[in-house]
Amino acid sequence: MKRQEFTQDEKGNRIYHSKALDEIQTNSNIVFKGHNNILYLSENAKLNNTNITFSGDNALIFIGNSILNKVEITACNNNVCYIGNKNYFNPGSPKSLSLSERKHIIIGDNCLFSHNIWFRIADPHLIYDNQTYQRINPSKSIIIGDHVWVGQDVAFLKGAFVCSGSIIGARSLVSGKIYYSNTINAGNPCKERKRNIFWTGECVHNWDLKTTLAHNLKKTEDFKFSFNAMEFLDPQIIDETLENLPLATQKLEYIYKTLYANKSKNRFALNSFFNMPTQTTIFYGAKERITQQLAYRLGKICIENSKSFKGYIKLPFKLLNETRSYRREKEIQKALVKLNPTFSLPKLEEYADYNEALKLKEHLSYKLGLALIEANNGGGDIIRLPLKIYRLIRDFKNSH
Repeated sequence: MKRQEFTQDEKGNRIYHSKALDEIQTNSNIVFKGHNNILYLSENAKLNNTNITFSGDNALIFIGNSILNKVEITACNNNVCYIGNKNYFNPGSPKSLSLSERKHIIIGDNCLFSHNIWFRIADPHLIYDNQTYQRINPSKSIIIGDHVWVGQDVAFLKGAFVCSGSIIGARSLVSGKIYYSNTINAGNPCKERKRNIFWTGECVHNWDLKTTLAHNLKKTEDFKFSFNAMEFLDPQIIDETLENLPLATQKLEYIYKTLYANKSKNRFALNSFFNMPTQTTIFYGAKERITQQLAYRLGKICIENSKSFKGYIKLPFKLLNETRSYRREKEIQKALVKLNPTFSLPKLEEYADYNEALKLKEHLSYKLGLALIEANNGGGDIIRLPLKIYRLIRDFKNSH
């Protein structure tokens, strides 16, 4: 984490800043009522007519390189409020972010926020089931991805996950669900209205006809977002990690590394095509599913690296890296299904090309990878692994 100066009071509350505070804030107030809280202000952060209040202990408010105009942020015990880089907050009216019950508000980069917008992650009073006596209204975090456009008079309630590249229309009530990348969403309750769109940040108010005509076509891939398992930041994992970091200093280190230093374009990207198709849909893609299985992937690496002595030496490490990548992808898929059951994939047997896909299991790549997994189910010696792979390939070739 980049070193910055910090100011600390007698209660252990810190403000990290790279410039004098009077250069950063204008008509703004920072109030600490609790202990051991952190306000982190990045190099180009600005606070204009903004009030930040820490009402509890060990909370973190992290402001990236954004200018906050008329923003009210209130954090209680163990909350995290993260606002990334180059976000625009319309100065004409207030925005309110209220954090409660150890949950969080995360806003990515390059978002536009219009007038009169507020965030609430708690109800905040308690509701119970009459039969079970169990509480049924837990507080939940809110996540706004990168390059999200939020219209006027929008309310964000607990559990909302607005994915990168999306638009939230004016006077929408956004609550408790996923709003996919590159979609337009609006209404009360907020629903998807259109998909496969992207938006840019130019303002049309003073355009003449020539300027309007010049912008009628925009060929760019910059604002299209696609799910990538290796880049995706799972909201559930973020929540669970922060829950296990009791100190604000620990939260700061995690948020800096995971969010602020993370430049992956698709870190908050999910696409609407993940929705489960209807029962009448004909599924295709069994071949791709099999080629993404661990056995096929490991076998393919074995073949590619068995052509030279140098390849054999690198092989164990490549196999380990591929196994880790596979496990990470499975963890993300499992978390996505828990977040939204429509992310569940059909059984392979339900695909129209299933029988043809089975032929892939006869390929050397698949059989070699499967044999490797079976040979190492009880653990293996990484030093002897290259020799073991060599023998597996030799025996396979001799049997065909």
